Amino acid sequence: MLDSEKETLDALERQYAKALRDIGEKIKLFEYDIARLDDALLEEGIDDTERGLLESRKRSKVYQKTYQEALQGQVSG
Repeated sequence: MLDSEKETLDALERQYAKALRDIGEKIKLFEYDIARLDDALLEEGIDDTERGLLESRKRSKVYQKTYQEALQGQVSG
C-alpha cells in the first residue's frame, strides 16, 4: 500500500514538474511576442489603425502572460 502511494505521489510530482516547464515555455513565448510587438510599435510610418491593432494584440499577450504567471504560482505552490 505504501509503495503504491509513493508511486502515485512520484507520478504526481512529475506531472507538476512538467506542467511548470510547459507554463515556463508559454511565458517565454509571450515575452518574445510582446517584445516583437513593442518593436513593431516603434516603427515609423504605421498608421493609427495598425497601431491600434498592435496595441490590442500586445494587451492580449500581456494578459495571457500574466495569467500564465499566476497559474505558475498556483502550480508551484
